[in-house]
Amino acid sequence: MNLIDHFDAEMEVSALSYAARLLFTDLDREGMIERALESLADLGHSKQVGLFILDRSHRDLISQGCMKDGKTVVKCKPVPLEGTPLEQVARSKRPANYGLAEFESLPWPVEKGGKPGRLCFCAPLVGLDFEVVGLVTLDHPDNVTFEAAEAQPFITYLALLAMGLETAHLFRLAVTDGLTGLYVRRYFDIRLSEELGRINRFGGQVSILLMDLDRFKRINDTYGHIFGDKVLRITAATLVRTARRKIDIVCRYGGEELILILPGIDAAGAKEVGERIRKDLESHMPEGPAGPVVVTISGGVASVSGPTDISAQDFVDQADRALYFAKQ
Repeated sequence: MNLIDHFDAEMEVSALSYAARLLFTDLDREGMIERALESLADLGHSKQVGLFILDRSHRDLISQGCMKDGKTVVKCKPVPLEGTPLEQVARSKRPANYGLAEFESLPWPVEKGGKPGRLCFCAPLVGLDFEVVGLVTLDHPDNVTFEAAEAQPFITYLALLAMGLETAHLFRLAVTDGLTGLYVRRYFDIRLSEELGRINRFGGQVSILLMDLDRFKRINDTYGHIFGDKVLRITAATLVRTARRKIDIVCRYGGEELILILPGIDAAGAKEVGERIRKDLESHMPEGPAGPVVVTISGGVASVSGPTDISAQDFVDQADRALYFAKQ
């Protein structure tokens, strides 16, 4: 190995180290996939990358996102698996090169034809139990190989990515509510303590918005618990739509109570968020046996600026008292 090759190898290892640390910055699945797409493009020297996972049955494939010309799109969407080259890669658990086509902005393998001078490299993501958890596709020139020692950082990253996706899945199961998909109360307690600690150190403000579905017991008694669960899911989706992505924390506090942590927002801003949620919920009325069912929601706001000596429990109690008055 000459000096230039040695320098390039060191650069690749350095890039792998950085990509690995970046991958596990946090265990939010969407954020992990976005970071993974960027790292796959860098380590694979590719301008177009696709990332897929297998569902629990291992019969269906779900696109997680793609990167094309530096632009990353994270979006879950079913894609065909049966009868495609990707099915062969998943079964053999070995990477392979195919002709390059494109399917909904994703680099897509084809047995025959494809873009001249380009190939689609397909690699399995093999988890800790040696089961394939996903697949990666890359657009690359046909004179580039992924079998030489120079590609080892990229291959190593694929193994790390498989473990990362499994870890993110387990983390998601541990901290989210199975019915609504929102974070559970334990996770809320941890994040609220972190936010209060942050404003104690650096200043700023944080608000919480505690919301409760009105007369929810009557809904359950009238339409049944299955319909009540549907109302909860619709309400949870409304909160998620309104929340700022990767900033606000949306949780199921208990029963039909939902709560948001709103960093950097004062009481007036939190009330505006609550009003947007209320109006949005009105426009997404669930369909009952005899037509749309009117569902309303009440909310209470609490807000503090740092530094503060208020405890997390006292902070929530303030919002709870405000909610009580709103209910009246």
